[in-house]
Amino acid sequence: MRVAIGEDSHRIDYDNKKKKLILGGVIFDEDFSLIGNSDSDVIYHSLTNAVSGITTVNILGKEADLMCNSGITANTGEELTDMGKGEGIKVTTIIVTE
Repeated sequence: MRVAIGEDSHRIDYDNKKKKLILGGVIFDEDFSLIGNSDSDVIYHSLTNAVSGITTVNILGKEADLMCNSGITANTGEELTDMGKGEGIKVTTIIVTE
C-alpha cells in the first residue's frame, strides 16, 4: 500500500478584480480571487502534489484532467486559523493505492 499527501493554500485577494477564483478547474464569479504566481487553484495543486508524491513523477504544470470531482468536502475552519477567518483557502488531498 502506498499513501501520499498533497497540500496547497493561498491567501484571498479582495483587491484584484481582474483575476477569477478557480477551484478544481471551475471558474467562479466571485468578488475575490487567490494570491499566487499561477492560477492559484488550490484543489488541483493539492491533487497534483499528491499524485506526484505517489507516482514519484512530477506532474505539476500539466493539465489536471485526473480529478473527477467526487469525494470533495469542505469545512469552515471555525475561525481558528487564517483559513477559518476567511483570509485564505487550504486543501489537503490524500491518495491511497494498493
